[in-house]
Amino acid sequence: MERRTQQWAKAGEDWAETLEKMRGAAMKLGQMASQYSDLLPVEFRDKLTRLQKDVEPVPFTEIVKCLDQEWSARQHRQIKEIDPVAIAAASIGQVHRARLADGQSVVIKIRYPGIGETIDADLDQIRRILGLSRLLRMDRTSINQLLSELQARFREETDYRRELENLLLLRRDCATHGIVYPVPYPELCTPGILVMSEESGEPLDSACHWPQRLRDKLGTCLLTWLSHSVFIARATHADPHPGNFAFRRNGDIVIYDFGCVKRVPQDISVALSQVLASARVEDWEALHQILIRLGGIAEQAPGAVQLASLYAEISERVLKPVFSGNRFDFSEASYFADIRSSLGRHLDQTIHFKPISDLVFVTRALNGIYWILRELECRVAVGQVIQADAQRCANMNSPKVGNRDDD
Repeated sequence: MERRTQQWAKAGEDWAETLEKMRGAAMKLGQMASQYSDLLPVEFRDKLTRLQKDVEPVPFTEIVKCLDQEWSARQHRQIKEIDPVAIAAASIGQVHRARLADGQSVVIKIRYPGIGETIDADLDQIRRILGLSRLLRMDRTSINQLLSELQARFREETDYRRELENLLLLRRDCATHGIVYPVPYPELCTPGILVMSEESGEPLDSACHWPQRLRDKLGTCLLTWLSHSVFIARATHADPHPGNFAFRRNGDIVIYDFGCVKRVPQDISVALSQVLASARVEDWEALHQILIRLGGIAEQAPGAVQLASLYAEISERVLKPVFSGNRFDFSEASYFADIRSSLGRHLDQTIHFKPISDLVFVTRALNGIYWILRELECRVAVGQVIQADAQRCANMNSPKVGNRDDD
């Protein structure tokens, strides 16, 4: 056991060092991996947590070159001053405070030089690493599908025009109560620059110490936003890093960073609502058929009858605790421990399931928000929030409505 612990710690250290140097897509993948606390060996995960921190900013002299390349003389004249000290630096770009000519305070997000050209090379290297490692228990085809989905999202993140579109989309379709989005300045935005209003708030570390009632309000606000985005807006903010959220004492939550927004296909949202409905009535055959339709079941997998015990236990451990009529207490540490224990008892059956590429970033959003709610130790009526949106999704997209959306 001790030897295995040391091996995972060494592997995590090697991955962290390699990905940190690569920045771009590779570093973003490392950040994603470090958030999956429930899936990765703790020794491996802990070494990757440093990838969630801000990286060393690029010197401002390089940033000025980027601005000169992206902006016209007219756009330059709209800026009165830019603070040369970055307030945040991440895998793809960094952020500086600035003041417009009319005195308005804004933030400017600038893409690192040449970052877009590194994505394909980075993911090719990650593909080789995953193919040689035992980190993911899946076949090569599944790994390629997974990385293709990652590649599409990462490419989008390097184009700030796409991020502007994402921000405008969420402001229009996912403006739930208590959620605050920055106001963009499209006339100053380019493929490598995004200019937005500066929206202040306190970090998660501070909000975790606020009164229980306020933390419950924040948790309900965050979960309502997530549920609405998956089932109704079908556009999900899929970069749930704690640094992308700021909290206000009036119960509002500020959202940052819109580079990774997953447009959820209609059939995926509907399928998720059907999964919940089937699990609630313990219709394992219906659940099994939904997973087959989504491509989440291997061809040679046994039928629903043989997998019924697994479905029943997952429903018992995953869904029933949070979908009961009571508020779910996210401070309950045994929740994921029970899930991992249950899966451990069914390892011979879990090998029959495959990752669903369209759900990679949806599950990333779910997982990230769960851990934020866990940090807040809030109490939320999860069932009331999610079931209402899931039912509305099913009603909106029933055959009698005649909706068709091939997104």
